[in-house]
Amino acid sequence: MSSEHILNAARLMAAFPDMDCKRLLAQVLQKKELEMTLLKTECEAREFKIKYRMQKEHTNDLKNLFNALQSRDIKISVEGGKAVTNDRTQTITNSTIIGSTVNQGEIRERINNIVQNIGALPAVDADTEKQLKGLLAQLTEALKDVPEKDANAMLTATERAVEDAGKNPSLLGGTLESLKQATLALKSHPMVAKIVSEIVKILGSDAVGG
Repeated sequence: MSSEHILNAARLMAAFPDMDCKRLLAQVLQKKELEMTLLKTECEAREFKIKYRMQKEHTNDLKNLFNALQSRDIKISVEGGKAVTNDRTQTITNSTIIGSTVNQGEIRERINNIVQNIGALPAVDADTEKQLKGLLAQLTEALKDVPEKDANAMLTATERAVEDAGKNPSLLGGTLESLKQATLALKSHPMVAKIVSEIVKILGSDAVGG
């Protein structure tokens, strides 16, 4: 024990002559314990606030994505005829559809990125990874006939689901539910809806840590 500690102990004994050392030590420890409890409570409150803010922002993103899939009241221009209103973005000239589907190169690039992210998921075994990659390959072909806006929205939702499976598992349930709802907007493309439903099922299973 240093001379400083001895001096401090002497001062405490002088200040509290009728209090034994054990009792004094107990009071000091009790005060420290209270301070630690208050600090822990403050940290937990801050952590909860941050998580709540992240989840709220995440939910808003999903709502915007879902609304984008639902709002498809676009005009179709047909050469030689009058304009009509439909739920797809198409310009038809001499029976040729222009700008109706998403660029295939972009689809393949984005799905390749999704495949790479699936391979990086820590909880995915080889069989599950193979199954997901097969479904994504099918999705690449199925999206050829889907309007660009819908295809982009579906790819964005799938990207978010895979990202949450790896980085934000606590948010995955909400993301998958929104992705399932999004498939309802693709009733005219049942193959896409079926493939995405299978992807949702796998990502939400124990095989991916869901």
